[in-house]
Amino acid sequence: MMRAAFFTSEKTIKYPWKVLRRNAYPGASPLNGIWYGTSGEILEVRGNRFALRNSVTSLTGALDIDDNLLARKHNTQVRVLARTADVLLVMLTLSAALMTFPAVRQYGVSLFASAGVAGIVAGLAARPVLSNLMAGVQLAMTQPIRLYDAVIVENEYGTIEEITSTYVVVKLWDLRRMIVPLTYFIEKPFQNWTRENSSLIGNVMMYLDYRTPVSIIREKYKDILKDSKLWDGQVAALQVTDFKEGVMELRLLMSARSSGAAFDLRCEVREKLIDFIQREHPEALPHSRQVALKSEPETDVASKDLSSRKAASAR
Repeated sequence: MMRAAFFTSEKTIKYPWKVLRRNAYPGASPLNGIWYGTSGEILEVRGNRFALRNSVTSLTGALDIDDNLLARKHNTQVRVLARTADVLLVMLTLSAALMTFPAVRQYGVSLFASAGVAGIVAGLAARPVLSNLMAGVQLAMTQPIRLYDAVIVENEYGTIEEITSTYVVVKLWDLRRMIVPLTYFIEKPFQNWTRENSSLIGNVMMYLDYRTPVSIIREKYKDILKDSKLWDGQVAALQVTDFKEGVMELRLLMSARSSGAAFDLRCEVREKLIDFIQREHPEALPHSRQVALKSEPETDVASKDLSSRKAASAR
C-alpha cells in the first residue's frame, strides 16, 4: 500500500504538466487546464495522505498505548515528509498553471536570465518558506521531537499534538495550544521527556523536623508505592539530602510509565505521607523554636544573689 501511495505521488508530479500543456487539448482554454490540474492535485494529495496514515498505523500499531515509541517515530516521519511533499507538489502545480500564460512565461524567463537584484529579492521573500521546509525534512530525519512527546517549551509543559510543514502545535497541560515554528526545535534548546521512552522519574521534596523517624517514613513510603497502580516497580528511594536551619530535607524518588502517571503518583505520595505523619508522628512536622533570653538587669541581680549566697556559705 505504501509503494502504491508513493507511486501515485511520483505520477502526480508529471500529471499537471501533461494537463496544462496548451496543445494537450486543442481549442481548450488554459483555465480549463488549470482547473483539471489543480483538481487532480488535490485528489492525489488527499488520497496519498489517507493511504500513508493507514499503512503506518497497520505496520507500527496504535498511538494510544504507553509503549508507542515505534508508532510515534514512523508517524512523525511520514506526516512531516508527506506535508513537505504536498507543499512542493502544490508549488509545482501553481508554477505549471502560471506557465500556461505567455506573459507569465516570458516574465519567468527574464527573471532567470537576469539572476540579479530580482533573484535576490525573490530569495529573501521565500526564505521563511524554504527554511521551514528544510527544518521539516531535518526534523523528520533526526527526530528531536515526535508526535505526542512530552516537552518543556518556553517553561511550559505540553505534548506535541500536531506537526505541520511550517509549525508545531503543542498542547499544554491546561488545554491551551502553543504554536511554535519548526525552526524553533532546530535552533533553540528545549526539554523532551519522552525522547527514548515514556518512563520518567518523579521526585517529591519534604521538609520535616529533626525528630522525624526517617526509617519509619522510608518503610511507609515503600508500602505506598507497592500499593499504587501508578508505580512501575523500577525506582523507589528516600534520602536525607540537606540540613537547613529548622528542618531537614528529604528527597523521594519514584518512577512511572509516563509523565502523566508520574505526576499523579507524586500527588498520591504527598497526600498519603502527610496523612500518615499527622496521625502517627505529629512531632515530625516542622516546628518553630523560640529561646527566651534574660535581660541584662535581671542577669546582674541573679549574679549578685549568687555571690551573696557564696559569701554567706563561706562564713
